[in-house]
Amino acid sequence: MIAENRILTENEKQANRVVAKVMRITFLIFTLIYMFDIIGIFIIDFKIMTVAYIGGSIFLLSPTL
Repeated sequence: MIAENRILTENEKQANRVVAKVMRITFLIFTLIYMFDIIGIFIIDFKIMTVAYIGGSIFLLSPTL
């Protein structure tokens, strides 16, 4: 029973690391989209995009922090 709990705990830690990594990659893609909006490639209202970027960044980087 103790060994089983240890395996489950290690599996959960490993899954959390993978999720944090995927969220960091998503943050980088989101940053690229934000820069494209600033450059003018995407046509998204700047205020809406800025609010979404700040809010999204907090959520996407929270597992890493």
